[in-house]
Amino acid sequence: MSGKKIERAQRDRRGRVKHKARRASVTLHVQEMEIQPPRRLGMSDEPLRVWVVRVAEPAPPAGVKGLEWVLVCTKPVETGLDAQRMAAYYSQRWKVERLHYVLKSGLGIEELQIQGRGELLCALALKWVVAWHILWLTHQMREDRAAPAAGFLDAEELLVLRVATGRAVLSAEEVARAIAKLGGAEEWRNAPLPGEKRLWMGLQQLQAMVDYQRALEARDARHA
Repeated sequence: MSGKKIERAQRDRRGRVKHKARRASVTLHVQEMEIQPPRRLGMSDEPLRVWVVRVAEPAPPAGVKGLEWVLVCTKPVETGLDAQRMAAYYSQRWKVERLHYVLKSGLGIEELQIQGRGELLCALALKWVVAWHILWLTHQMREDRAAPAAGFLDAEELLVLRVATGRAVLSAEEVARAIAKLGGAEEWRNAPLPGEKRLWMGLQQLQAMVDYQRALEARDARHA
């Protein structure tokens, strides 16, 4: 696999770029093997069949540590395309980790007190969509700060957000910062872009404000 962009810009906890994205020419090596399973009560003693995929950068730029991943897969890796697919899956690991972080820490999926399997799946599906929206907003505001705000919130939400924060909300970055302000983010000159935590806290506040505004409009309509 040559010239494939396998790294995105790495950022610190404040969203500042640590390492810019670059293209890396890498080689793929695959080895099928068997490993012994952990010795635990009730587990089979049969060896586990796995495929080890090594992704390595043989000639990194001067002064840069070469990229190297060693992946152990239980799904068969029998062709070069299979190996590329496994490497592509692994390249998304940080997004998956952040998604689970939002689901657990932000949306409290581990605290759900739902007994029925069907009801639990419905609740998880709903929270999954919300978590995806938070991650999508976080990603978009960093990749395209000037993207129109209308692509992230509807007209009613934008109006409530503008009134609540007292500022114009025209771009993706302005949407994110305004929502984060509702979530308690401090503001100062050159403040870093907010992360998922401030966004989910702010979105909860924004939704409560929108619901309140709708309730007022419904009341006024009844008395009109």
